[in-house]
Amino acid sequence: MASCAARASPCSPGPVHTPMGDAGAVSYGGGAATRWIPWGTTDVLAARIRRGAERGSARLVYPRLYWTSRWFPGIARWLLDRVTPAPKPKA
Repeated sequence: MASCAARASPCSPGPVHTPMGDAGAVSYGGGAATRWIPWGTTDVLAARIRRGAERGSARLVYPRLYWTSRWFPGIARWLLDRVTPAPKPKA
C-alpha cells in the first residue's frame, strides 16, 4: 500500500435515515431518545465522505453533534446508558 495513492479514513456515521436505520429506531420503540437525537441523510453523508476523501481528512463523524462523544467519552457513555431504551422483544 505504501507505493499507491490509496488512503483510509475512519467514518463514524451516527443514525442515518435509511430503511435499516428507521427499522432500528422502531425496534427501540420509537421513544424520546430515538426521536430527539440528530439523524443524518444518505445524500449528506455521501457528500461529506466524498469531500473528506478529496481533502484527505483524517476522520469523518456525521451528524457533527456526535464529535462530542470523542471529546467527552465518559459523559457520552453515561448519557447513552441512561437514555437509550432496551430493544423491544421480538413478537
